[in-house]
Amino acid sequence: MLEKSIGEREFIGSLQLVMQQLAVIPLHLARQLRTKGYRFASPYPESDNESRTLSDKEATVLKLISQGYKNKDIADRLFMSQRNVEYVISRLFEKSGASSRQEAVLKGIELKWLNLID
Repeated sequence: MLEKSIGEREFIGSLQLVMQQLAVIPLHLARQLRTKGYRFASPYPESDNESRTLSDKEATVLKLISQGYKNKDIADRLFMSQRNVEYVISRLFEKSGASSRQEAVLKGIELKWLNLID
């Protein structure tokens, strides 16, 4: 279910996620579920090596987070919707086991996903 007020970019992004058989839920609802203690099943099993590597987009978003960019700025720089940026960040959190942007950057360095020297 999509809100009537979403923009064209968000609509197209949501359709792309649905076509990948991924659920699209509003961020405020996901936050409510998280605060109530619900855990989402990760599509990335720990034993799967692919789950421990980042896509190019995930790596780019992580680097921009480490440079202090906000979601809107990341979306503008990468020509994505903010919703898609939030989705990529949530995947980063799942893959790294992080629960904050700062923790994701630290884990990214630890897992050698992120090199701050470049």
